[in-house]
Amino acid sequence: MDNFNARYEKELAYQEITSNKYTLYGILLFIGVELLIWILNIIGFFELDNQIMSAVIGSSIYSI
Repeated sequence: MDNFNARYEKELAYQEITSNKYTLYGILLFIGVELLIWILNIIGFFELDNQIMSAVIGSSIYSI
């Protein structure tokens, strides 16, 4: 029974680490896409006001 508990705790720790990595990857991907959109707006790819776009993306990233 001790062997089962040790394996269970080890697997639980592994799954938590893995899920944390996926969460971090998702957040970084989200921020990366927002920054790409912001850069494209700054160089003129989109026809939006730069101040409004900067405020919206800044508040969006801050809310994470």
